[in-house]
Amino acid sequence: MTSLLAILLSLLAMMLLGVLSAALRLWMRHGDTNACYPLYAVRDRLVASVVFEGVPEDDAWFAALHWNVNAILRGASMLSGPASRPLALAIGSLDGGRDDLPSAGKLIRPPRHVAPPAALEPILDEMKSALAKLSDGHGGFALHRSAKERLELRRKRQAARELRSLLAPA
Repeated sequence: MTSLLAILLSLLAMMLLGVLSAALRLWMRHGDTNACYPLYAVRDRLVASVVFEGVPEDDAWFAALHWNVNAILRGASMLSGPASRPLALAIGSLDGGRDDLPSAGKLIRPPRHVAPPAALEPILDEMKSALAKLSDGHGGFALHRSAKERLELRRKRQAARELRSLLAPA
């Protein structure tokens, strides 16, 4: 019985070593994509607040936060991983210098005169840490080379900072 347990534990250890090795390979190739995961979780919690906690879908706070998170995630996903790099460069060169596009860093301000719904308040703290992780850990932002692309990068980072400042207590 002891030898069977030892064999099973050895097999489990080998399997976990294989999973670890695959995770390390993926991290080395696509290291910046994991910086987006906390922000995806925030977006899922925002949607869950509407579906399960009764936050109205047309609530100004929900609409602003949901739009802002999606805008930042769109920009971050365009820059994630080697397969998306040509797309990131093409889109960055097309709209990097334009101010009229929502993807050019335009954020919707939540209303200052209205408090957020109670169901959204715990999500705000999670959003702050997710934005900090994204701005600190996303290596894809370094891909921008031309002046227009660097301009778009600055706007997306500024959008992340603005969103964090919008969420900061007054």
